[in-house]
Amino acid sequence: MVVLPNRRHAIFESVADHPNSISSKFMKFSDLAGAENGDSLNAVVESLEGFSEKGQMLGSVANIIEASADDQQFVKLAEAA
Repeated sequence: MVVLPNRRHAIFESVADHPNSISSKFMKFSDLAGAENGDSLNAVVESLEGFSEKGQMLGSVANIIEASADDQQFVKLAEAA
């Protein structure tokens, strides 16, 4: 988690393409999204292309980004509302 200058949080969670990991992060992100703090919620995966269809459901509650993304892509998501 990163605390931004405007006091919002940018949360990046590693997510494996395993049903338990996906379900756990989906529930966590759903709870955090419900708090409506304007935090940036982000699931970090090894590969978007190889991430399962079930894993893609995380996109409804969080941004999904590859671990290999460059720093600018991570910063862009962190600053997104």
